[in-house]
Amino acid sequence: LVHRGLAFSDDGIQWTPHPDNPIITSQDFPIFGTTWDTSLVHADNTYFYFMEIGTMAGTDLYLATHTGNLR
Repeated sequence: LVHRGLAFSDDGIQWTPHPDNPIITSQDFPIFGTTWDTSLVHADNTYFYFMEIGTMAGTDLYLATHTGNLR
């Protein structure tokens, strides 16, 4: 699993990394295989991060959530 971090931008050109990067590490998803980022959805003050993990023989979908502000 490759570590995942956050960055913020007001204009989509200049980005500022989150000071606590990486936000998601292999300790959060202790699974062997390849990872595919599926989507990050924000609804009702909660972030939903979907990640597909596995091999070409089969994959599983995982969900991480965070409620509140990310900054």
